[in-house]
Amino acid sequence: MSRSPLADKAVLIPLGPDVAQPFATILEARGGRPFTLPEIKIVDPPKWDGADHAIHRLSDYHGLLFADRHAVEFFLKRIHTVDAKQIRQLASCRIVATGARTEELLFDAGLASSVVPRTSTSLDLESLLARAGTWQRRYLCPHAKDEQGTLAEHVRALGGIVDEVIVYQQKLPPANEIDDIRRALLKRQIAATAFLAPPSAQHAADLVGRDALSHSAIAAIGPSTAEAVRDVGLVPRIIPGRSSPEALLDSLEQYFAAPIR
Repeated sequence: MSRSPLADKAVLIPLGPDVAQPFATILEARGGRPFTLPEIKIVDPPKWDGADHAIHRLSDYHGLLFADRHAVEFFLKRIHTVDAKQIRQLASCRIVATGARTEELLFDAGLASSVVPRTSTSLDLESLLARAGTWQRRYLCPHAKDEQGTLAEHVRALGGIVDEVIVYQQKLPPANEIDDIRRALLKRQIAATAFLAPPSAQHAADLVGRDALSHSAIAAIGPSTAEAVRDVGLVPRIIPGRSSPEALLDSLEQYFAAPIR
């Protein structure tokens, strides 16, 4: 049996160990050495005072601003905990959402987002918000702890009034775990980074940085993941014709088998 071009190659899989395990097992069978990223945990905020106060007076708001799916998930969950009847107030709110996954989560919850920019550029946001009418209207913007509300800034710039509340926070893994992976990338000790899902691109960029990742060959399992990789400023050089772990590993083998890259 011939030796795989992946033999002894270190490959970073930007997912938590449990999620990455199936791909890691196949990679190991071909002689590769898998590395995984520790997960960023999304948890409740330190306190709910601001959010709870806003939930009790949802009828005061003309609209809601959601910049990510976690804000939707944690805010809706909190409404059901504090006063489930208040969920009815959202039917009359204008909901502004950025990101396809944010919109999907709202749809699944039975809420229609009435202002959804195609992209999150400042021009798109300002144009849509201006047409929606924000002057002297009050909006509620649930978001993460230590996060600056870009949507809130745009609404305020157009004369709107925004109350920002914290509904979740990110718990980063220990710094030493990330530093070890970052150093390995910068020293080119990791040959490739294999992205298996769109969210893994932002996850990896947030943890180890785009520059460190760019020192490895960037692989994406399919078109949507490749698009997410490009969105964080990386160039996917390896994209299989079929979106499967096996096809991605085949493409990685072909890449490393080429005499000149």
